[in-house]
Amino acid sequence: MILLHVLASSKEEADLISSYLLDTGYIQQTTTIKRSTIKKRSPLNNIFEQERWLITCKAKASQYHNIKQKLFELFEHAIIDMYACPIVDMDWSEAHRRPEHLVA
Repeated sequence: MILLHVLASSKEEADLISSYLLDTGYIQQTTTIKRSTIKKRSPLNNIFEQERWLITCKAKASQYHNIKQKLFELFEHAIIDMYACPIVDMDWSEAHRRPEHLVA
């Protein structure tokens, strides 16, 4: 299992991405953190802030590349960043639930 993090550019885009992930069966639940603030350093060495929406969810590690490919095909303009971290301690009963159309 992985913990998927997707940064979206707006609430509307975060809602669309979350709905897509749920509708396709890749995941069972999403959490959206409203108005995450990202601080960056510009090429001119100034620090500035950007408002983003963070979507987190658990997914099968074997599905990460499929999820990433589909999200970037459909929402390339809205996704600021996307990455996954392995989940060390997880609920095994939940890990075995998997929609039939995702079986590789």
